[in-house]
Amino acid sequence: MKFGRDESPGSKLDKLETLIVTHYGRPLGDVRFIASILSIPCEGRYGAQTMTPQKHKDETLRCLIDPNDATFTEPGDMPARIVEYCGRTGQPTPDGAGEIVRCILESLALAHAESVELLEQVTGVALGQLHIVGGGSRNELLCEWTANAAGRPLLAGPEEATLVGNLLVQAMALGELASLDEVREVVRRSFTPTSYEPAESQQWADARARFSGLGESHEVEVGT
Repeated sequence: MKFGRDESPGSKLDKLETLIVTHYGRPLGDVRFIASILSIPCEGRYGAQTMTPQKHKDETLRCLIDPNDATFTEPGDMPARIVEYCGRTGQPTPDGAGEIVRCILESLALAHAESVELLEQVTGVALGQLHIVGGGSRNELLCEWTANAAGRPLLAGPEEATLVGNLLVQAMALGELASLDEVREVVRRSFTPTSYEPAESQQWADARARFSGLGESHEVEVGT
């Protein structure tokens, strides 16, 4: 399933409904949840989504995957692999597309946080702020949860980072820009990033420990 750059929200919702409801037999609530993750306006069709604070807490960080696990290396039925992985590691298994997407995004946020810690350990440099660029910067939940998982403020954008970088490198080659400092200044003047502040939460701290344990439980010894 693909969306066109200028495709209308209604057309995108139609495609999501065909995939999730018709193909997978899931409820419309899953369509609404995934649409909100993809930043597709859907209140006009489905109404506002409501969740009590306790329900939100209960659903947060229920099950996690290690995105770097060999289980997910080859193409295939990823939803089925995620369910199998969660069961194999003694976790609740996600039920439906909405819970699977949440599991993926929360796990990616924790993986980002783990990578930040590794970079700090290797370089000896404390990273006070994170920056997500490219298409991932459009995913508000991923950005918010990455800030929470890493415990650091985060800036998101620009979305078209590859295109902008290519254009500015060509400008340097043509002598229009003299240095990387000038390139960075052009980006700062041209794009306004979205800011995300980390929310202090014991849930995320506990999840960091659980996430680290996932890799340890699947280490494989290699004989010499």
